[in-house]
Amino acid sequence: MTLQDMLEARALPAVNFPSTATGWWRRHMELQQLLCGEAYGRLPPPPQQLSVREVAVDERFCAGNAPLHQLRMTVTLPRGQFTFPVSLAVPTAHRPCPLVVFISFRPNMPDKYLPVEELTDRGWAVASFCYLNVTSDNSDFHDGLAGALEVDRYGNVNAHRGPG
Repeated sequence: MTLQDMLEARALPAVNFPSTATGWWRRHMELQQLLCGEAYGRLPPPPQQLSVREVAVDERFCAGNAPLHQLRMTVTLPRGQFTFPVSLAVPTAHRPCPLVVFISFRPNMPDKYLPVEELTDRGWAVASFCYLNVTSDNSDFHDGLAGALEVDRYGNVNAHRGPG
């Protein structure tokens, strides 16, 4: 069986390529909705309030070129508040600077899979948090941050933005 035979057997829909900028934007939005609904999940609503408290700073991190700030971030959402730790390295030589957010499998900063020093040397700030500090990996979706969001049994965030 050839590749063409296998594709035809699946009866896949035709791929339409837009011919205008508006058409491409519309297709972009369709694909974004498809990926959010089927693969990555939907973005949660913006928090009603966000606060950050610095709990420690290591001025010597990255040879003193990017102090490491240990933060506690609190978000207020329709179903409650949630606080979690975030590590933030900001280069001293580049301000303002773009930010990379890294969701880690370990609470360490630096993480062996995250080149913090290389990024900060190139002018990027780096924020990192461990996914276990946000929610457990147990398919429950009712603890941690997921408990402050409306999450269905598949882990999808409900777009509900407030009471009522």
